[in-house]
Amino acid sequence: MADGFGTISPYEQSCSTAYRPVLATEDPAQSRPSRCLSWTLLLLLVVDVCLLISALVCLSGLTGEQLDLEKKISDLTNTAEASYSKATEHHNETRTRLRAVDSNISFCTEAVINVSNSLSDSGLQNAIELYKMYIRDFCSKKASEKAYTCLPCPLGWQQTGRRCYVFSDQQKTWMDSQLFCQSKQADLLIINNAEEQQAIISKKHSSRYYWIGLSDRVKEGDFRWVDNTSISTTEQFWRKNQPDDYNNEDCIHLSYDGLWNDISCDTQFYFICEKESRMIFFL
Repeated sequence: MADGFGTISPYEQSCSTAYRPVLATEDPAQSRPSRCLSWTLLLLLVVDVCLLISALVCLSGLTGEQLDLEKKISDLTNTAEASYSKATEHHNETRTRLRAVDSNISFCTEAVINVSNSLSDSGLQNAIELYKMYIRDFCSKKASEKAYTCLPCPLGWQQTGRRCYVFSDQQKTWMDSQLFCQSKQADLLIINNAEEQQAIISKKHSSRYYWIGLSDRVKEGDFRWVDNTSISTTEQFWRKNQPDDYNNEDCIHLSYDGLWNDISCDTQFYFICEKESRMIFFL
């Protein structure tokens, strides 16, 4: 196509078929110029490459964002797991404390029920007698005082930890000694460990023998405490070469040095009674 001056533009000249005749030997379809098609294909190729590069850039950006998101999710997961573990530990600790509280409540409830039963009907008189016994055994009052002073152990007894001990000032056989202790709601001494053994030695009279609650009267060689527990459940503090069962020796006493020795149960010695201390709240 010609412009206003009757000339053909270079672009139109490159894509037009009017500037040369079609030879008789040429196929009309083949007579189209190929230069325009080449430029078009090149342009399409460039566009495709640009689109591909853009897609790769976007994909790279998405991959980076995905990695950041995965890291954040992983951090949140670890934090949640740590919080859950800490909450579980706190929950278990709380349950343990609640069990202890429940146990104490059950104990107190049982004690209240027992007191209530003792106060019902004829049990009221028994409770009064029990109160009088506590006052008599555990409490003292001077003429100048308006209230009783009450102790965890009966008057005249010595307290060590949660145990009360009394060292007799009279001598009896082993069996009579145990009967006397039982009349005081106690038993002959049971020594459980080295601390108790040492505490007894420090309190006893240094020149006296004392019966303790150990013997093999029922079965020879099977030493048991007065609560029927085996000697194997406690520490032992025998004198050298003892026990020897010389002349039918079935009962145990403390020697001058506090070590154990077996001797005839009919021998008369001083003795030590023991019982658990009590919390007294009377005024």
